[in-house]
Amino acid sequence: AGLAPVRRGLRITKASDSGGTCWDPGETGTYTIVVFNTGTVAQTGVTVEDAFPAGMSFLTNSINIWAPSSGFTGTPPTLAYGYTLPPGQAMTVTVRAVISKPSITNRLLNTASTYSASQPTLYAYVTDCVVYADLGVVKDVSSPTPNPVQIIEYRVTITNKGPDTATGVQIYDDLPAEVQYNSHSNGTYDNGTHIWTIGTLPVSYSTSLWINVTVREGTADLSITNWARVYSADQYDPVSTNNQDDAVIRPTA
Repeated sequence: AGLAPVRRGLRITKASDSGGTCWDPGETGTYTIVVFNTGTVAQTGVTVEDAFPAGMSFLTNSINIWAPSSGFTGTPPTLAYGYTLPPGQAMTVTVRAVISKPSITNRLLNTASTYSASQPTLYAYVTDCVVYADLGVVKDVSSPTPNPVQIIEYRVTITNKGPDTATGVQIYDDLPAEVQYNSHSNGTYDNGTHIWTIGTLPVSYSTSLWINVTVREGTADLSITNWARVYSADQYDPVSTNNQDDAVIRPTA
């Protein structure tokens, strides 16, 4: 009888525990990586690596390894190294990572890899989504051509265009020096920090802040611009072009 041919090979799979739903910023996700010896001889020096994408960070002391031999726990991107896999055997590695808050992306492509003393690098991929929200800001004013010392109102409106609820929402609105702050309504606004704190804004909802000001003396014929912009939100915003808006007044004598 002839000798059976020697076959050397590894196979790697990767999965996440997202369950098909999008992760929230600040949430912790678990990745499971399984490496199989598909050959007829032992694989030595087996190493498992995971390069977390931008938008995720490794959770300290979260690496767990189940293997038929002893080996070593690494420091990411290396998760495990120095393992031996007999023919037909597998090792499993799990690792946890935290999704950035605020989020910097709405899609996470995570790549795991494995290699051994006789096997070149193999890769496995998993893609997960992160909840995100398109926030739109509109700024207008009650009178674009007021008289000096006239009282006017600026209005800032923010709309969540979806597809997910936005949390941790704040708007920055620094009034120009040519107007004097008097009061505000329908919102929590700090004229010292220039921050309007909204918090949670459901999909398709809008809310507005009115800021009452007096146009200062000596401003006739000036062009005075007041900007409002998204200052913070927990979710990634894929459309940055509508995150700010301005209103211009030109006082008349």
